[in-house]
Amino acid sequence: MAVLSLMESGSSIYENKYVGIENYIAVFNSPYFYNALLNTFIWTVGNLVLTAILGLVGALAANELEGKLKRILMVLIMIPWFMPWGATAMIWKHLWTTPYGIFGWLAFISGLIKEGQAILTSLPSAFLAPMITETWKIYPLGLLMFYAGLRQIPKEIYESAQIDGGGVFLIFRYITIPLLKPIIITFILLNLMWIMGSFAIMFILTGGAPAYATELYSLLIYRKVFLEIKYYEGAALSMILFVILFTIGVLTIYFYKKEVFR
Repeated sequence: MAVLSLMESGSSIYENKYVGIENYIAVFNSPYFYNALLNTFIWTVGNLVLTAILGLVGALAANELEGKLKRILMVLIMIPWFMPWGATAMIWKHLWTTPYGIFGWLAFISGLIKEGQAILTSLPSAFLAPMITETWKIYPLGLLMFYAGLRQIPKEIYESAQIDGGGVFLIFRYITIPLLKPIIITFILLNLMWIMGSFAIMFILTGGAPAYATELYSLLIYRKVFLEIKYYEGAALSMILFVILFTIGVLTIYFYKKEVFR
């Protein structure tokens, strides 16, 4: 991939010509690159925040349950995570369709969208709907990780804090969150990798429409390679994404070690 990003087609399909960083220059001069980068940043931060909140709230609730009900709910909650990405996207696409899908119909009768509009072709709903779908798909992993972390915190710590007069908020802030830090950092690292490289949900729901307004970085790579047949620019885009993800991974591991082994 790194070698391809420095090449372009020669006089025949079997011949490549070395062009140095010209493919990278073409990428950086393209407004679609910055549009996709901004969309991916918003997509990543939005999904990361939503999955973290839903996962943590769900884990706190599950930690209070006991018995058979708890086991049944945990199995049901994990269903989205085990579903194939394509199947998830197709199901939710029908749910978002206006006015036949349940969410599309609710948005229409509540006045959130006007007659003639559709959730998946109008902004900002065309961006928010796939984000909600992605969150539903991946939040069970966060819930499971946070739940496993909560189970490792001794109950005696909470009991001592309550005896000392600590309220729910103070206990959550000064006991639960600090003790969950290693889990939170691991969750952020894993989710960043998955969300930044996310493809299926946005591709099936909007395909980057309207007018590339919802085009993520992964969709831009797909468009360059498979639709515009610009393999070498696609390789350059892939290498840039690799550098971004590698940098994020190194920084996350650094902060993880700093927190856990300090």
